[in-house]
Amino acid sequence: MAVPTRRVDMWYAGTAQQSRVTVIFRIILAIPQFIVLFFLGIAAFVVAVIGWFAALVTGQLPELAHTFLGGVIRWEIRVSAYMFLLTDAYPPFSLEDVDYPVRTILPARGPLNRVSVFFRIILVIPAGVFAQIVEYGLTAPLLFVMWIVVIVTGRMPPSLYDTYSSLLRYLARLHAWFSMVTSEYAWGMLGDFVPPSPAAPPPPFGAVSGSAQAAPPPPPPPPPVPLGGAPASPASPPPPPAQPFAYPQTVGGEQVPTPPPDGGATSTPPGWPPPQPPPTTGGAPGAMPPPTPWERTAVASGVDPLPSWGILILQGAARSWMIFAIVWGSIVFIGENVFRGHGHNNNNTANGLIITVPADTSGLTHVVVHTPTDR
Repeated sequence: MAVPTRRVDMWYAGTAQQSRVTVIFRIILAIPQFIVLFFLGIAAFVVAVIGWFAALVTGQLPELAHTFLGGVIRWEIRVSAYMFLLTDAYPPFSLEDVDYPVRTILPARGPLNRVSVFFRIILVIPAGVFAQIVEYGLTAPLLFVMWIVVIVTGRMPPSLYDTYSSLLRYLARLHAWFSMVTSEYAWGMLGDFVPPSPAAPPPPFGAVSGSAQAAPPPPPPPPPVPLGGAPASPASPPPPPAQPFAYPQTVGGEQVPTPPPDGGATSTPPGWPPPQPPPTTGGAPGAMPPPTPWERTAVASGVDPLPSWGILILQGAARSWMIFAIVWGSIVFIGENVFRGHGHNNNNTANGLIITVPADTSGLTHVVVHTPTDR
């Protein structure tokens, strides 16, 4: 039986035309979503705390907690995609994997490393800081400029669409790891370092990420070179099969050419690598592989290939925008902490570093790392 992956995958429908009216009033339209997510966040925090103790004892998250926290993550990512102008479709009020232009494909429940679970709040700091830096770089003032561009053109530029998609996928993986829905640490902010594959249909609803997929076959070996001579010429491909004979048809006295047996479709050589099939649905998923000591697996193995619908490549302008976001976000992040530290010093309080990390699956909280002063 195939072993499903621990990876959180994302499927995007791509940039599309948006209504300028809904873009103008996007924040107002999203207020009902914020209200519901506020109460879901309170429930998710309680469930995550209970699940944390259960994972320490049993080594995995309870099934009910896994289902509920995964549903909150899906809901939150849909609302974030709506606010990032990745889609004009209003997010549904549902915890399930539903038909939406931005879908989060979560893995099946599996074993967790108890040491990693115990130190979750500490291990999340590097990924949380990195996510906060990129959010700073892609939020102000770039998101406001993007809002104006979409109002004028009615469509989000493809390069920035890929950039915000990469951030959203990273946030989904970060929240899924922190809430113990998956045992894989967040990765892939700069995209997947694999060759792009042909377009593929979205996965079926309720699919488990990375289920049974066969790796592409290796290319054929080169022809052998005979001793003392030139390399042998490759054998010519076999001729196509002969078409069956058929008398020409006549319509109204005019001769109509006989269509080929395949209905007129011309055969084209397959691309390389061949497209990966979408994950299957139904049946009980297999057990997850044992997690690494710190659960930071970041590259797919030959047994666990990236699905074609889940590959995200940042290249050209999209990669440049992401690098800009990292640089500009770092400046804003450092400036914010310096400003806060200066304010604390003026008030004769301890200097500290303000780090915003996801404390639950629905929101952010401030974690202050204090350093004593000599005052």
